[in-house]
Amino acid sequence: MSAGANSLNRGFFVRNLSTNERGIVMVVLAMACFATNDTLLKLTTATLPPFETIFFRSMFSIVWSLGLLAATGGLRNVRQVAQPRVFLRNFAELIAVLGFIIGLSNAPIAEFTALNQLAPIILMLIAGLGLGLRVSRLQFALAGIAFIGALLVAQPGSAAFTWFYLFGVWNAVLAAIRELIGRSVPAGISGIIIALGAAIICLFGAGAAALLFEPVRLPELRELALLASAALFLTGGHIFVFMGFRQADPGVVSPFGYTGTLFAVGASLLVFEVVPNPLAFFGMSLIVLSGIGVILFARDRTAPLKSPA
Repeated sequence: MSAGANSLNRGFFVRNLSTNERGIVMVVLAMACFATNDTLLKLTTATLPPFETIFFRSMFSIVWSLGLLAATGGLRNVRQVAQPRVFLRNFAELIAVLGFIIGLSNAPIAEFTALNQLAPIILMLIAGLGLGLRVSRLQFALAGIAFIGALLVAQPGSAAFTWFYLFGVWNAVLAAIRELIGRSVPAGISGIIIALGAAIICLFGAGAAALLFEPVRLPELRELALLASAALFLTGGHIFVFMGFRQADPGVVSPFGYTGTLFAVGASLLVFEVVPNPLAFFGMSLIVLSGIGVILFARDRTAPLKSPA
């Protein structure tokens, strides 16, 4: 994987960039890929049932991941997808994705993405309250500000509120749990192996959910094209995140994960012609600034918390 990553790195970035600058660029590219994936998924769920959407995207993700492994000489490591910690991490990913697709298909993409980016805040709270790691008063205060921002985004009791926003919080909680489990995955297992394992478990999990809860139908060619493209961008996002965090200081690149909210706002405006109201914009700002504050403060104290991906 390292040889392939270095090759991609030389192809995309000029050599005079520092290691951290390359990492920043790769994380921003990853967020653009993830936002594009989300946009294509939301377009597809307008006509295709949500769980079936994840089933077919997972199928294409497996194809792209196997192709990348073949290109980088990593096929010999495919059995690592069954490693217990990888499986457990990806099971959390499955539960997160099932809630994510329900919320994404029924809520505005910009506001929903902002709620997803509560994940580092929730990860910090789980680490502090559940695992006994030290969390300062400032970090708790930032967490409180972030959740105030979440309320401003969701605006319960107003005409803008939808219960589907709760799936954004669902996804953030499961993403935090996924990251905690992911920290125990052996270092020698590559990001593409993890992405492949996630695609496999999501294929079976979403397929079972579709058969149980949805009126299944064969997708049209347009829908398959959207899902193949979504899977490609999702795989690309995983690659860029992997390379960005592998070669750069996580404390430097993590805050740039919040550019995902900016890309989601752009998609909301350009693709769906929906603009968040001023209160939601203010709430998004509180979530983003609080998350960045937690990451930067953690960088000076302990191991940094990764941004959502």
